Amino acid sequence: MQSWSRAALFAIVCLAVQAVQADAPATAPSTRRATRVLPWRGAAAAPAGADTFSVQSILRARSAALDSALSDESALFDTLGIDSLTAALDRGGADAMRSFHAKDTSPSGLRFVLRPLALSTYERIDGLRLGSGVGARVGRHVAIDADAAYGFAAHNWSGSTRARVTGKRRMPALDGGWSDRVEPFGPNRGAYFTSFTALVAGQDRQDYLRRRAWDAGLRWRPVRRTDLAVHYFVHEDQSANAATDFRFAGNNALIERANPSIDRGTARGLLADAAWASRHGRVRGDLQTGVAGNSFGGDFDYAWQEASLTVVPAVVAGGTLRLTVAGANTAGTPPTQALPYLGGDGNLRGFEALEFSGRRRATVRAEYSLGRDLLARTRIPVVRALHLQFIPFADAGSTWGDAAGVGASHTLDGTWKSSLGLGIQRDLYYPGFGSLRLDVSRRTDGGPGGVGVWFRVLPFEDTD
Repeated sequence: MQSWSRAALFAIVCLAVQAVQADAPATAPSTRRATRVLPWRGAAAAPAGADTFSVQSILRARSAALDSALSDESALFDTLGIDSLTAALDRGGADAMRSFHAKDTSPSGLRFVLRPLALSTYERIDGLRLGSGVGARVGRHVAIDADAAYGFAAHNWSGSTRARVTGKRRMPALDGGWSDRVEPFGPNRGAYFTSFTALVAGQDRQDYLRRRAWDAGLRWRPVRRTDLAVHYFVHEDQSANAATDFRFAGNNALIERANPSIDRGTARGLLADAAWASRHGRVRGDLQTGVAGNSFGGDFDYAWQEASLTVVPAVVAGGTLRLTVAGANTAGTPPTQALPYLGGDGNLRGFEALEFSGRRRATVRAEYSLGRDLLARTRIPVVRALHLQFIPFADAGSTWGDAAGVGASHTLDGTWKSSLGLGIQRDLYYPGFGSLRLDVSRRTDGGPGGVGVWFRVLPFEDTD
């Protein structure tokens, strides 16, 4: 009897709930529905109303997986397989990136690593620089790398060696090296690859010098996402002339422009730098300070400080705002290559590279990455499959203090300059290649130059 009474009670409760739902006002159906793209292999035309070019990224796939557990699914038919190819590209890139970061945990033994393209690049000084490198690892604590390359336009060799001795976890590591090669200087040097655009379109936006250098010091990671380093350095600098005009498009002129001359001499000093990032990369800070000359010797007596802070706050509507504030200061008699410069893609897009100089510099850069794929809303089949991200941006900056920089650069004496533009980016997720980026910018003061276009390949950012 007890089981029958429980069954009757359960039936009464179910009928009551059903009656309440029937009497309740009808609610509007959810407008947010998860999307599941299905391959369409039929010979017949796609069903009426089917969306045949829906583009899926890794982040959107995660959202779709979550939404499918909360609401009804809607199936879209991919008639040409573009969705499948795009998803495979993103998924394959993420898998390759994870394998690329695999760490060797073997406790002992001698291992050799071959880097077949070390120091290889294409720029307007060396032209095609083809190189290779080898590394040796002894257990977990000793690593030695050696690289060499030959520049076919400048007809010279480049090389570098580096050795690291690490101790136990959270303990400082010994670090030192030697190099003799062409290196970029000024604010336009950065974490991006220039070889492709230099070879195809002759767009080499960096400024170079020839530097023979060696350094030795300590590198320490006291806590996660924090790096500290102190090094004694010796830099022997000289000017480097552009030696190539070869590119697949354009006339027979030196790539982009002639390379500026710098102050030849030797700088000896002490350099300290610190870098910190929050857990999810929302805040990043970098600080560098150094002193050269005086008791260290060398041809230049000067000191400098440089700092930057990048904040990526959460933004409503799915977008991401990136705000970077940076500043630099020099004292003494620095060489022209060590002065703070303003202008160019590194800190003030739309202006000429190294257009302004001074003893002090301040810059502000803001970028807003739209959280919606605007092209996915169009009805143009091929365009909808590109999966491009639009990033409007604004740059501003100024310099103070009179200092003779390279070329025709001059100080602004506190007058601020600004530029506006739009960036277009496509993520790749592959080892070493994070995304493709195109920036279209224009200076707001009406000066010369017109619209500036800057294309580059950005490396993968590891936020750990």
